[in-house]
Amino acid sequence: ELTFNWIKAFLDDQKTPHAETYSADHELAKKIKAMIDCHHQETPPFDEISLTLNLSKEYCNRIFRRAYNLSIQGYFLNKKAHLSRSLLAGDLPISEVAILSGFYDQSHFSRIFKDIFQISPAEYRMRINESRQSCTRRR
Repeated sequence: ELTFNWIKAFLDDQKTPHAETYSADHELAKKIKAMIDCHHQETPPFDEISLTLNLSKEYCNRIFRRAYNLSIQGYFLNKKAHLSRSLLAGDLPISEVAILSGFYDQSHFSRIFKDIFQISPAEYRMRINESRQSCTRRR
């Protein structure tokens, strides 16, 4: 019984810090996400994030990846690509959609868009237009 109590106390001591660390890390990841969501530039504000939180860029990325299963860079690119989908529904040239979405140029935008959505921006726009036409024909 003495051994059992010692093992139980030991395991209880081990659980508490991990739970507190997880909670603190999750809150830190939420702060990082909020900081990223305020930016629409070409690259994530790694320097600003690490200076504001007084942590290394690598540690911030590790915390973010642990919480969201995605790197800061990956999240940033996904965010911009999702923004571009709504812009592609309009009549703007794809090169302008790329710039407005925060990409450096159209080729970078097209490559990232296709990696994320498995379809090129031009094909996506074409499907949107086809969908609109088929809805119009039904009426």
